Parts: sequence; structure tokens; C-alpha cells
Amino acid sequence: MPGINQKLWIRLREISADSNELEETYGEWQIHAELAIKDFAARGVILEKVIVETEDIPAWCNERKLPVNSESRSKYAAWLLREKSTRRKQ
Repeated sequence: MPGINQKLWIRLREISADSNELEETYGEWQIHAELAIKDFAARGVILEKVIVETEDIPAWCNERKLPVNSESRSKYAAWLLREKSTRRKQ
């Protein structure tokens, strides 16, 4: 799960193709994120938080010619986890 700070949240609301589907405020997003974490944990799924920098998501999406949306944000978080895992193995 991406770790997003308030500055990134504001930026994502500005640039996301699906900004109308995002929570209105960072506080609302935090509440939904925590509920999702608890829901996954209740089903036995452990999530690992990855810290996301403000301009990394749009840059990653632009390199791959992807819109900044829910699907690409999820792909980016999965990519970050793979990169993190690869670095740990080295």
C-alpha cells in the first residue's frame, strides 16, 4: 500500500485522471486507507507500506505512457515493492 503524505495527496488530486473518484480530503483518504488495511488483515493479508515521493508517480506513469489513475497507482506501488525486494536480495 502506498504511503502518501498530504503534499502528495494534493498533487494526486490535481493530476489524476480519476480525481473525481478520490476522497475529497487527505483525512478522508487516511480513514479509508486504515479501514482497507484492517479489512485485508482480517482476511489474513499483510500489506507492506511503501513511501511514495511527490513527483515519482507522475514521472513513472509518463515514462510508461499511462494515465495517473487508480490502476496505474496500484501498478506503481507493486513496482516499488518489487524494486524494494530486489534491493534486499542483493
